[in-house]
Amino acid sequence: MCLGHYTVENFERKPIIRTNQKKLFFHCGLTNPLCMNKGKREMRKWIGIDTAKLKPAKGVSYQLDNWLFNDSSNEVRIPEKPSEEKAALNDKCICLRTLPKYLKEESYNRIWFKPLKNRLTRKESIRWLTLACQHKLLPDYINPKQEAFVFKLGPDVPPILLYIYLTTPRQMEEEPEFIKAVLYLVDEHDMDFYCALVIAARTVLYNSWHMYIECERWSSMPIPKDISLAKFSLKSIVGLRRFLNNPTKYDCRNYREFDNWNATNTIEAISSIKTTITIRQCYSPNILKAIYAPSDANIRECLSKLNNKSMKIRKTDFATLV
Repeated sequence: MCLGHYTVENFERKPIIRTNQKKLFFHCGLTNPLCMNKGKREMRKWIGIDTAKLKPAKGVSYQLDNWLFNDSSNEVRIPEKPSEEKAALNDKCICLRTLPKYLKEESYNRIWFKPLKNRLTRKESIRWLTLACQHKLLPDYINPKQEAFVFKLGPDVPPILLYIYLTTPRQMEEEPEFIKAVLYLVDEHDMDFYCALVIAARTVLYNSWHMYIECERWSSMPIPKDISLAKFSLKSIVGLRRFLNNPTKYDCRNYREFDNWNATNTIEAISSIKTTITIRQCYSPNILKAIYAPSDANIRECLSKLNNKSMKIRKTDFATLV
């Protein structure tokens, strides 16, 4: 099944056709492509989101190599043999639960981190790391082409941000289908990155225990068989974006003085908005404005405009193709 999406940012009656590897994507105004030439089946079958790409992933085994060490340089240097670095300590716990203990015991200022088996293609890896840097899931000094990662520790990196930094490359081995779903939504369907990440986490991600937002498929908002009816938490999207843009505001703890990561609880509590949205509504201009609004009051103002007939998302604007 494919889930169609059409933006209402402009009201041009003629569709804009973009060709990409013999696949035709329609990004229309209020034009419903179902009313176009119904005989062109090859053209119609590529319209919309392929929900087969959003199926729950299966669990995979994974391993990490994780070293703590000290470096007096201001530069971010990636050692070939982290075991030979000053005061090097190997933390073999793959779920990162022992890391707070080690950070307390010694004054480490670097973490060397590497997934032992990257389950993505080279192109997928570079694209994922590039998007992660652009949207602050990784620091801007990370090179998307590298395979090992070194993170600087300091007062500007609170525990939750550090956890997100470490989780992002870990998912290249642990959650490859989740990453592929994010790339599919962003690159092939022009979805906002934060929307794509939350939707992929709720529909595809296998191990919710290692995620920093609420994404359990068996939670209070189960994913229905018809994914076009699925509801996604707006506050998860808003909370993640706000946190990444000002992490020390929401997590004032020192990275050497904490016991638990507490990522999900903190991020989910940043916004009090209880609205849920569908995949289709991720393309609504007012929803996008709400996601990037500076306060909950501004979000409520954006959401109130969804009731206006001129801006409301209607079934005729978003077609579900089978």
